[in-house]
This record gives sequence, structure tokens and C-alpha cells, in this order.
Amino acid sequence: MAWRQFIIALLLPVVSSAQTNFGLKTGLNLSDIVMTNYVNPDVESDLRIRPGLHAGFFVSGMVSENIGLAAELLYSDQGVKGATNIHLHYVTLPLMIRYPVTDRVTAELGPAPSYLFAAMSRHGDVSGTYNNKLDVSLDGGFELAFSKLLIGIRYCVGMLSVREPGQTIGSSGIEKIKYQNRVLQFSIGYKLYTLE
Repeated sequence: MAWRQFIIALLLPVVSSAQTNFGLKTGLNLSDIVMTNYVNPDVESDLRIRPGLHAGFFVSGMVSENIGLAAELLYSDQGVKGATNIHLHYVTLPLMIRYPVTDRVTAELGPAPSYLFAAMSRHGDVSGTYNNKLDVSLDGGFELAFSKLLIGIRYCVGMLSVREPGQTIGSSGIEKIKYQNRVLQFSIGYKLYTLE
């Protein structure tokens, strides 16, 4: 119940704006999992960017002449390609502040809380290793509008570790090794309905 009220509170400024757009979007993820505070060439040389998909719904609107808001509810297939080919399946809620750069181009930036509902590899379930259900990324990008058709590019930087952090000895003592999501998204959206 608390989550439902929180989401409604976030969406209220969007749906109460002068013009609100509702639509669908889908696209390509190019994802990776990066290790911070640690360098292991033997491990990292086997890891490569993995393609995946994202898809879902969006609502967007202007709350002033120069500032807009958007909220999305997306399924997002993330992870990394390697010997075991990790698939991390998320439900994510990007909450974007938008600024119109031109009549057609809009810049956007905001947080995206995500919930991991499945972690799979070639060998089956790996949710015991990729065990952090919650991630929050900082997303930024641009959207190009052609009437009802929208084309977007966005880069998503995960802030939390997707698995239990390890430890390594660094210059300042023991440091935590974090495993963090990085995703480059290319998307196509379509405005289904505009509320005046």
C-alpha cells in the first residue's frame, strides 16, 4: 500500500499537467556489469556487453514552460555476456525530469528504482549470487519526437551492487568490490493518447 501511494504521489504532477501523454515504448539494451574498487584482467577479459530488451509504458507532461516530468514502468533485461551469460530481469520505474532543448529534442535526467525478479544464466537460476533485489540507477539521455513517434537514447548507471560486495585490499585499506549495472538504451516510443 505504501508503494502504491508513493507511485501515485510521483505521477500526480505529470497527470495533472496541461497536456499529458500516455504511450508505449520498447527498445534495445546494451548492458554490462562493472566491478568497482577492483581490477582483475583474467575475469574481466571474459566479460562482454550483452544485448537485451526493454519494454513498457510511459506517461509524460510539462509542468511549466521549460520543465517536464515523465514516469515509465518497464521490463528490462540486463546483465553481462561471458562464460555463463547472466540475465538480470528487472521491473524498473524511471522518473525523469525533462527539458526541451528544441521543438523536437528533449533532454532528460532522473533516478530509476528497479526490482530484480529473476537472475538466470546458461546453467539456471543464479539468484543466490545476484541477490540484491533492489537497484537504483541514475539515467540520462535525449528524446527526439516526430509527432506521435519518439526515438530515444539513454545511459543508465547503477548505484548499488547487484550482488553481495566482496572485499579487496586497496591503498586505503580494505575496500568493498561492487558489481554495478551499466546500460545503454535505444528506444522507440509511441504516444497512444494525449490528455488536454
